[in-house]
Amino acid sequence: MNQRGFVLITVLWVIAALSGLVGVGFSAVQTGVKAGSNRIYLTRIENARVACEAILRGRFRADTPLQPLDTVDLGRGTWCLARVWDPSDRLPINDVDEWRLARLLQWVADSARADSLAHAFMDWRDADGESRLLGAEGDWYREMGRRPPRDGPIAHTEELRYIKGFTPGLVDTVGAMLTVRSDGRVNLNSADVRVLAATSALSSRAAEFIVRSRTLQGRLGSHEQVGDALTRAQMPLSFDEYRKFVRATVVSTNRIVARIEAGIEGLPLRATAVVTFGILDGSLEPLRRELS
Repeated sequence: MNQRGFVLITVLWVIAALSGLVGVGFSAVQTGVKAGSNRIYLTRIENARVACEAILRGRFRADTPLQPLDTVDLGRGTWCLARVWDPSDRLPINDVDEWRLARLLQWVADSARADSLAHAFMDWRDADGESRLLGAEGDWYREMGRRPPRDGPIAHTEELRYIKGFTPGLVDTVGAMLTVRSDGRVNLNSADVRVLAATSALSSRAAEFIVRSRTLQGRLGSHEQVGDALTRAQMPLSFDEYRKFVRATVVSTNRIVARIEAGIEGLPLRATAVVTFGILDGSLEPLRRELS
């Protein structure tokens, strides 16, 4: 090969190498620009989520029914929405005892199966390794190749699907009557008859009477009003039963949970938070905020 040919090949190799470096550099620039844009979008979306929470708090009125926040246009394609619910219309999943849980389950299963499910639930939640008669502890779950019990407070109602005997359909039904966000008391004005019937000191007949009363007469004003009505209906509560009834129930919403979501039109990015609010002097005050 003569000197001119060698120089030509060398030049071509240099050009190829430089082209590769330029390509890598251009790709890096593109990646950087994209990452920068995503950060800007995520900041806008997070600001929209915060704005949505502020709008929800601003619109709240303690004397009016809970209202969802329909999709709000915040400008430049940014939007947010909020779904709200009252956790006190459900039983507290980490406070409910075996007896109350079995009563709740009897609405969706026969007595024998309800007892079996209640035993399995309590074994899943309690810290000891001793299995109840119809329940199951770690050995059974490992033998079946399944996730072992939590042996502690349940994090979410979806966790029910890991417990022995809880089918997907049952999880959907029972999960809608339990919550991890309640302060432990059930709302007499919003809980359904199944939840009320699983509340301390209330029989199924009494629970049905309360639901029927609020449907016919409107909002129940006080525990005394309910107690007097039960007495007139020949379902009186004893002194101890009444005390349990008062401790286990409320007559107004004391907490609100909101699932807030925000985004930008045309982008898959989302900011989501589940916020638990307490009601203080007629205003919403955040107690717990779970971001995702």
